[in-house]
Amino acid sequence: MRQKGKVWLVILISLVGAMIGSALWTLLSGVLPSVLMQAVSIGTTGAPFTLDLRFVELTFGAVLNINIGGILGIAVALLISLKL
Repeated sequence: MRQKGKVWLVILISLVGAMIGSALWTLLSGVLPSVLMQAVSIGTTGAPFTLDLRFVELTFGAVLNINIGGILGIAVALLISLKL
């Protein structure tokens, strides 16, 4: 049971690190060259997927934008968590 909780903690730390890293990277966008500001989008980047069953309509869509700041944030967050 303890191992399962540790996996969720690592996932949570990674997500927080990615959010903080991406936010800081966006703040630095005026200083950094434009080539470093590129991001990779994964998901339904066009239109979301819609499933119409006549009595209910479901719309699914998610986009994951990954940039260098997010990757660095994940790495720093995981390094800090290993030290704790």
